[in-house]
Amino acid sequence: MKIHQILPTFRREDAIGNHTIEIQRILRNLGYKSMIFADDIHDSVRSLAKSYKKLKGWKLRDAIIIYHFSVGSDVSEFVKSLPNKKILIYHNITPAHFLRGYDDFVKEILEQGRGELKLFVDRCDLAL
Repeated sequence: MKIHQILPTFRREDAIGNHTIEIQRILRNLGYKSMIFADDIHDSVRSLAKSYKKLKGWKLRDAIIIYHFSVGSDVSEFVKSLPNKKILIYHNITPAHFLRGYDDFVKEILEQGRGELKLFVDRCDLAL
């Protein structure tokens, strides 16, 4: 059985990236095939992940998908469209108003994330 993880941004320097690495370690120790796919992959973890756009064909067959949700991203639409069983791990979305006037780009992806989260209400087999 395969259990793959997908996330918008993968870096070793943050909690979500470290959480993803630890989940993969546990899954592999339990005998599951497990790969990590992301959109933005930081150089420090480039050897540990592949672009989510390469997740197709045999890699998807019979795989359970774990989606680490934290911000708005094109990855959400991709994951939503997959026919696979899905587990959504919600890592919290900082209220966007805290970044108004400080970092408008991050403010926008936080607002986008709030909207995208609603798309998963009936599309996940488990949400954590």
